[in-house]
Amino acid sequence: MRFTVIFPLIILFLYLRGVYPLFRGPLRWILCPVFIVLAMVPTALRFTHGPMVAPVLPEIWLVWANTLQMLVLGMALITGLRDISAIVLHLCGRHTGSWARSRKGAAASLALVAALTAYGTWNGMKLPVVDEREIAIENLPAELEGLRIAQISDIHASALLRAERTAEIVRRTMAARPDMVLITGDFVDGQVADRAVDLAPLKKLSAPLGVWGCEGNHEHYVDYPGWRAFLPTLGVGMLYNMHAVVMRGDTPIVIAGTTDFNAVKFPGRELPDVDKALEGAPRAFTILMIHQPIKARGIAAKPIDLMLSGHTHGGQTPLVMMIAKILNKGLLEGLYRIEPDPSVPQRTAFTRRRAMPAFVQTGTQFWNGYPLRIGTRNEITILRLTRQKQ
Repeated sequence: MRFTVIFPLIILFLYLRGVYPLFRGPLRWILCPVFIVLAMVPTALRFTHGPMVAPVLPEIWLVWANTLQMLVLGMALITGLRDISAIVLHLCGRHTGSWARSRKGAAASLALVAALTAYGTWNGMKLPVVDEREIAIENLPAELEGLRIAQISDIHASALLRAERTAEIVRRTMAARPDMVLITGDFVDGQVADRAVDLAPLKKLSAPLGVWGCEGNHEHYVDYPGWRAFLPTLGVGMLYNMHAVVMRGDTPIVIAGTTDFNAVKFPGRELPDVDKALEGAPRAFTILMIHQPIKARGIAAKPIDLMLSGHTHGGQTPLVMMIAKILNKGLLEGLYRIEPDPSVPQRTAFTRRRAMPAFVQTGTQFWNGYPLRIGTRNEITILRLTRQKQ
């Protein structure tokens, strides 16, 4: 939908409202097909070189195509805001004169969008930083005090984000010496045949309490059965509505994971089921991995002591931040204390608590179709558990 309908309409709007008024005579119409063809090149490349969400293209082509797309989207946004402002001012009896058709204004807008696109792409392509955070847990068992959890999310291995980056993610994670590594979905974009090599460095991840993962929505888009079979070969304990029990000293920890909500779009695929994931689990400190945080209030009524999610990428850029926050019911990035949904019957948790801690990771990388980060960064998160003071 985005590529076949919305983006062409955006291109047409930008030409008619942003480019057409700046020229006179036949040049207006000569430029029209040239502009539209050039602006549509990135979309055409995605459809002709592999799956649309994961094209198989040289990295430089993807960088160039993405930059062109971001320029078009940014110019369309500024042009739309300009037109809305002009309409509002007109309704208020204020005359805008010729500023809406000013060549200088168009040049200034293009320069601003180009600068933001260049910065956003540079910032987005930077390797992830290791961010250490402390999470206070009510009634945390004494042996779990100081437990260090490395959370990686949204690796999105692709033709743009290759094995070398994955290897550096592994190196930085291991250097932090976590007690366990949890990967909360969106490992990859593409076919196993194309992208297995880019995830292969994950085999070098290790931790005393294991490396565990859950699926994300992007695993569903391309070669889902292939990834279900391949991901466990990386040494990652994949939890599909399942749980595992690990021991720290004499204290058990339940690590549960679900499938992704995107399964609903594909007949025969299993929907996320927290109750099934916890079936048969002992009464112990319980961590839930679920890629999308949108159902956190319902999950807070269940015996979960810490919920870990990804998916939002922290919004990546300011406008998208607002949209992502709305779509995910206020959960964008960082730590939240979620009060249970009163409509969901509450089950007794191991740690008696008033609210469930939920951490939404800002993303270790990003989807290859939107490489900008402005106001956010790629992160590997080290979560250190401490006992909450009464």
